[in-house]
Amino acid sequence: RAIADVLKALRGQAGDGRAFVLILGMSGGGKSSLARAGVMPMLTQPGVIEGVGLWRRAVFRPSDVRGNIFLGLATSLLRDHGLQLSDTSPDELADVLKASPKAAITMIKAALASDAAEHAAESFGKKAPEARLALLIDQMEEIFTQDWVTDADREAFIATLDVLARSGRVWILATIRSDLYPRCA
Repeated sequence: RAIADVLKALRGQAGDGRAFVLILGMSGGGKSSLARAGVMPMLTQPGVIEGVGLWRRAVFRPSDVRGNIFLGLATSLLRDHGLQLSDTSPDELADVLKASPKAAITMIKAALASDAAEHAAESFGKKAPEARLALLIDQMEEIFTQDWVTDADREAFIATLDVLARSGRVWILATIRSDLYPRCA
């Protein structure tokens, strides 16, 4: 039921032009399990979201790359099941995400279109499917609890997430411990 509720919320948010859902819960309450093992595998199945036939996915935990939150995000986006940007390094993508999120959207759209075209070619000329990127930010409270994340980087990171969620191509799911939500607010 929880998976269905989150998927319904994501559909609704995407329909309203901002594909972002935040899962709040107590420490140890299963937020990460719900998101990682429940929602993400279900969401990224072709046909679960009407009209979307191809998904790329990324999972990012802010403390994965200490010192540069944008490099951590970029590295996550370029991992195995993520974006295929062969001419772009994680450092380059991190710089674009931080300096110009709208330029990053252009790159994401191009990567998704390329993947869709490749998928269509492999399917012997079928129409290219609609493609989306599913991004999970697990333990997002870490952007508020890690001392190396500056206020400026935190604000820029949240602004970048806003642009991504409003792009029509990126669906974002985030988890936050409810006891740390006041810091986020």
